Amino acid sequence: MFLARIPFVREHEGVRHTIKGYMTMNQVAEASGIATSELQQVFGLADSEMDVPLKDAKASLSFSMNDVRTYVATRIGAPIPVPEDGEH
Repeated sequence: MFLARIPFVREHEGVRHTIKGYMTMNQVAEASGIATSELQQVFGLADSEMDVPLKDAKASLSFSMNDVRTYVATRIGAPIPVPEDGEH
């Protein structure tokens, strides 16, 4: 399974544990193996936004952490994560 390639994630933990608010979209790309250009296009991000921690950019983004987690899970064939309390 693809998640075994991500060093800080055990396979059974799923995508939720690979994508955290302190991560940048470049780190999400690196951890997931998805091209940065694909994530930029899908989420409508400028080059300058790719290195901003997702939690810091939260107010200005048109998507949620769950949107990112769901996209990555779908893209890599992992189980779709369940939103945490307070997430949309």
